[in-house]
Amino acid sequence: MKKNLDLITLHSINVPGALDTLDRYGICVLKNYVSSSDISNLLIEHERSFNLENCDGIYSTEKHPNNKYGLVSRGKINKFNDKLSTVRSIFSSDFIKDISDSYFGSKSSVCDDIFFTHEKESNVPILPWHFDRQQSLKFYINLVNVNKTNGAFEYDIGSHREGHFRANFYILSGVKVGDIPNDIPDNELHNPTTIIADAGDLIIFDPDGFHRGGIIMEGQQRKVIRGQSHPIPNRGYTARFFDTHWWLQSPLNLMKFLKNSAIRNIPNKRLTRANTRG
Repeated sequence: MKKNLDLITLHSINVPGALDTLDRYGICVLKNYVSSSDISNLLIEHERSFNLENCDGIYSTEKHPNNKYGLVSRGKINKFNDKLSTVRSIFSSDFIKDISDSYFGSKSSVCDDIFFTHEKESNVPILPWHFDRQQSLKFYINLVNVNKTNGAFEYDIGSHREGHFRANFYILSGVKVGDIPNDIPDNELHNPTTIIADAGDLIIFDPDGFHRGGIIMEGQQRKVIRGQSHPIPNRGYTARFFDTHWWLQSPLNLMKFLKNSAIRNIPNKRLTRANTRG
């Protein structure tokens, strides 16, 4: 466990080091990325985000889908007002922009989506093991110290390459992005690692890698602000009429019918045991 954490942990802010770590392992942790004064401001703004009347740019506040007593707010950073100025400043920094553009190899929408989550005690994991259907790069700041007792993020180190190939296979075979099987059984994990991190640490990860949120024990809580960068064009869940995804999903995509003859002879059960979660 500690060995894995040492591999992905950086103690200085530099773009080449972060990109190299992301390329190798799919995740990196930058220690003490946010100052203690900014953490104090982020905690205030995190609380504000759950009141829609308080903050321009927050477009939804609702119960957490998996955490019974938890909350999640979503916002668009380009519409944030001064009541969310620290969030806006941190998640639109030159460093995050450079990482986003360089990782995708193209211009990106830099943390255009911001999520505020407040998870509370629960005997159910925040999310099961999965990879994301939609491509992004995530920037994740804990506002409290996090370990195994309060829902520490978990990542299967190095699995991002496997996630890339799975997603590409399904997309090129005409499967809609929203229908990609992406829940991963435990027996397909190789290097699952609990990311123990302090308030102010920045976790950057490729969500094509297998990941989940842990269990929050009695009396514990977790507060997180997460930014999500997307490549341009952003390949969303819904295909636009006559765009590339529309053609791939249409009967004109011969891969839909010929893929079983074109791919290696591997039974479907062995090709992937992933499930599709609604």
